[in-house]
Amino acid sequence: MTIREYAKSVGFEIVGKLTRRPEWEYTRDDFTGKKKHSGCKHYSDEGGNEYISGKRGVCIVTADDAVI
Repeated sequence: MTIREYAKSVGFEIVGKLTRRPEWEYTRDDFTGKKKHSGCKHYSDEGGNEYISGKRGVCIVTADDAVI
């Protein structure tokens, strides 16, 4: 399911266009200090909402920090 399909199915409106944020996709390993990919793709829209897409589906984090 795409981000747009998921947002529509839960009644959430995407504000403007989606922009991929690859810099948000990396975490730092606490033991080695190296950056590693989280395995998910991160996007944001023009309203400040964040969208995380991965193997298990899609998660929406709204601009006011609610999780859908």
